[in-house]
Amino acid sequence: MAAVEQTKSPTPGGLHDGHLEAAPPAPLAVPTAGWRSVLCQSRAAAALMFQTLVQGMAQGWSSSGVDKLTHGEGPFAPTTPEMSLIVSLFEVGLFLGSVVALPVFTRLGRRRTLHLGALFFLANLLLTYFATSAGYLYAARLLSGAGMGINFTFSSIYLGELTTPLMRGVLILCMAILAPVGQLLSFLLAPHLDYWQLLATPAALLAVCVLLHLLWTLETPYFLTMHGRHQEAEEVLFRLRRGHDRDLVLREAASIRASMERQMSEVQSWRQTLSPPGVRRGALIVIVLSGSPALLGVTTVLSFTKNIFDVAKSPNAWLSSDLVIGVKIAMIFVAMFLVERLSRRVQLSIAAFINFAAMLAISAYFLCAYLGMNVTPADWVPLAALIVFMSATGAGVLPLQHILLGELLSQPAKASTKRTVRMLVAPAATLVLSVTSFLIQTFFKMVGDSAGYYIPFGVYACTNLFIALFALLMVPDTRGRTLVQVQDLLRTGSLGLSASRCKTGKTNV
Repeated sequence: MAAVEQTKSPTPGGLHDGHLEAAPPAPLAVPTAGWRSVLCQSRAAAALMFQTLVQGMAQGWSSSGVDKLTHGEGPFAPTTPEMSLIVSLFEVGLFLGSVVALPVFTRLGRRRTLHLGALFFLANLLLTYFATSAGYLYAARLLSGAGMGINFTFSSIYLGELTTPLMRGVLILCMAILAPVGQLLSFLLAPHLDYWQLLATPAALLAVCVLLHLLWTLETPYFLTMHGRHQEAEEVLFRLRRGHDRDLVLREAASIRASMERQMSEVQSWRQTLSPPGVRRGALIVIVLSGSPALLGVTTVLSFTKNIFDVAKSPNAWLSSDLVIGVKIAMIFVAMFLVERLSRRVQLSIAAFINFAAMLAISAYFLCAYLGMNVTPADWVPLAALIVFMSATGAGVLPLQHILLGELLSQPAKASTKRTVRMLVAPAATLVLSVTSFLIQTFFKMVGDSAGYYIPFGVYACTNLFIALFALLMVPDTRGRTLVQVQDLLRTGSLGLSASRCKTGKTNV
């Protein structure tokens, strides 16, 4: 049986005699996991892991697949404008997927939402395989981006609602690793396979994904509880918490039920979705962090790695590109070690500040080159700066973005059950990411070639500094807490801040 954290609070949600208590706010049934519980939770997440690997290969196809088309190895040769659209429409599909999946997420459940993502990836593969013109690939890339939009928007929420605090960070980081692994796999296979053979590997992975979805993917106890299916929620918890004491699992189910009832009672209309204490703060953190990767420079580095090294006249541009992606993957493994040892605030702020220094260094390098100074003795700077940047990004910025998305949102903020609401926090974050990624993909090279590459990298330095300060001031420490406890922590902090303001106002009067 797994070790269990004991608390003195006798009631769910951190309530004691009608008053909110300090952290930890909830009685917490099962904070840690025995090996049988670990196995059950990992099995429930297995299909999503394969789906994320397929997503990574779909991202990598933008480089490897388009390259084969331009060299006459595919069914047709696209023009330059067509190639630009084939690549950039993937980013547009991000928001498309989150919007289309939102009704499924709120009404049919998290499990069906992941099934829809797999269906989008299947449609992408079929359209790409039978494509005879650019129009087929436009549709394929939109659908592929839609599949990634579903993964990006809802997969962290699914894992957050399914897992114990100990397993939550580990499984979300495993998912974060598999996306770049899929990209790297696409790059490594491309030189050895033709256009059609390149689609065989993701097709095989997707087949395994669909099979695992049918066999092992479960609905989350939070969704079942929110829809009044309490007996089913308990059954799912017992399947996921194998090896835990029965009474403790029932206590977890009771704490989830109490938290859901309170959250839903506080939201009587869609206008009140972000009005309960602490909800607005969690929503702001998620939108800023989940919508910021493009503005931080992550999208640019992943999409234009070789171009950056070519412009910087760095030796071995291809080798440098592979090294940067490999460093990102390796550092996500480091994040697995750090995520339960450092607070979210400390890990994120340190990583963002390191990224600020790295972007500032590469901006200074391009500024010196733009001014006509001799930068040959410093030709190592772009590679060193991007390695440092991707190290901090992999060890802190991107993993914590996924983890906090799965932890901070209340049930109404994730996606309201009111029919009048079309888009809330998680899809809103995807919208910000989709728009900023599309604009940066379109204008980065244009601005760099015409006005100097020091400008976009200088902007990235500023946004990374902003995220470092934002994390220090706004991000709570959710490490080791259940989702019920996280909501109580946000609520307590918000009420405490409001009370202090009221007290200050009365004193001034």
